[in-house]
Amino acid sequence: MLIKDIYGKFISFNKNFSKVNLSNDSKKVGILYTIYSDKFNLIEVGFAENKHTLDKKLRGSNFILLEKKEGSFKSLYLLKVTLKQLGEELFNDKYYKYSSSIMKHLDLFGWPIGKSLYKRRIIKKQIACSLI
Repeated sequence: MLIKDIYGKFISFNKNFSKVNLSNDSKKVGILYTIYSDKFNLIEVGFAENKHTLDKKLRGSNFILLEKKEGSFKSLYLLKVTLKQLGEELFNDKYYKYSSSIMKHLDLFGWPIGKSLYKRRIIKKQIACSLI
């Protein structure tokens, strides 16, 4: 009975998710990036179709590139939807206020954030074995 309930919820989630129309832009492959403005303390996550587009964007702004990687527009869309559900506030449909929580979320989702602003916390567990 419990498995049936979980399966039913999963099916309804898939039906609702499939109704989201991302158009042909979702299939585009380009550059996923994260840029940061020290002056405004803002993070922008975005998608550029190619290196030239990204370079042009950086030249005309006070932002510095933290990191970039290849990816699809759909990845950016899904990231923004997920961050909204986690309570991260988006300004002007592209900026997030810099905080440790936003950086932790971006790192958790494998988004390119570099190592200059966020140092991953490595937790080492020790197992103590006692001989009896």
